[in-house]
Amino acid sequence: MEKLAQRAVVIVLCGLLLGLGVLFWLLPDQAVSASERRRLTQFPAPSWSSLHSGEWMNKLEDYYLDQFPGREGFRAAKAITALAAGRQDVNGLYRWQGGIYKQEYPLNADQLAYGAKTINRLYETCLKDMRVFYGVIPDKSCYAAAPAGQLQLSLDALRSQLREGIDSAIGEIDLTGCLTADDYYLTDPHWRQDRLDGVVQQLGAALDLTLPAVEEYTAVSEPFLGAYAGQLALPVDAEPLVWLESDALRAATVETMDTGAVTGLYPAPAGMDGYDRFLGGAAAVQVLDNPGANTDRELLLFRDSFGSSLAPLLLEGYRRITLIDLRYISTDRLSQQVSFEDQDVLILLSTLVWNHAAILR
Repeated sequence: MEKLAQRAVVIVLCGLLLGLGVLFWLLPDQAVSASERRRLTQFPAPSWSSLHSGEWMNKLEDYYLDQFPGREGFRAAKAITALAAGRQDVNGLYRWQGGIYKQEYPLNADQLAYGAKTINRLYETCLKDMRVFYGVIPDKSCYAAAPAGQLQLSLDALRSQLREGIDSAIGEIDLTGCLTADDYYLTDPHWRQDRLDGVVQQLGAALDLTLPAVEEYTAVSEPFLGAYAGQLALPVDAEPLVWLESDALRAATVETMDTGAVTGLYPAPAGMDGYDRFLGGAAAVQVLDNPGANTDRELLLFRDSFGSSLAPLLLEGYRRITLIDLRYISTDRLSQQVSFEDQDVLILLSTLVWNHAAILR
């Protein structure tokens, strides 16, 4: 009886493997993983050099892993098994009070030094004699890691090192006390535009601006699953992605300089990331125009993706805001696309960028 049971197990496993193998070759390859928001590896074309070096075999392994039948189910099973075995995180992500958070640890002193050096070079080459401020946008894990029992990056230490490294002529704006974990999306790293009143008023005070309070806008929403939902590989509920409108913001436009496209501030996302609802997503240089402005003031906002949802809330204080993302354009090329005159300047980057500042160009 025992031998029959063993044989049955072997037969089932062999049948399963054979069935998956047949499905692998019968099913068409998938181009993208919507949950992971990335393109999946396609079958690699062999060449003599890639075969000789072993590169083709490595790419073939990646192809098999990406195109394996039932891959999403296996990812979910792996995550469930890991949590059941006592692990506190899955793929570097953990859950706390209904939200998904990413471990960001430890503090990378070399990266912070590089970031400070980049900002100083930017100041010396483009921004001298202008009013310049910088700030750190806290990652949401800064508010959740300690109570969740996770390793915690020291935001105070990060800000202290930047303060020591960045030219003293550039003033710091402290946003730490303006935010809590509730001001970020549950399934995404980004902050919620409808929860940024404290940030907007703090920036307005530093820049001598009177800006509308968040409750003065009209809120519009749509269902949203953030980047962390797919990376976690576990079932999660959608949440509302909220953007804020007013007569002035509906009349405003955003021009993406590398493509020449001109749209409203909240175009329908063209890709897999719902957060691209804000200004159409990542771009090297974008220009926001406020045709109804009663001022000639302009702002240069050096930003990462967090700035896409922040910039519209600053626009009613300016005639024009130019957004610059140093992850996609180097300081050496800036003068070809941006005019540096008598503008206010904000440099606002998240801890996720400051702590990995080598991505800045």
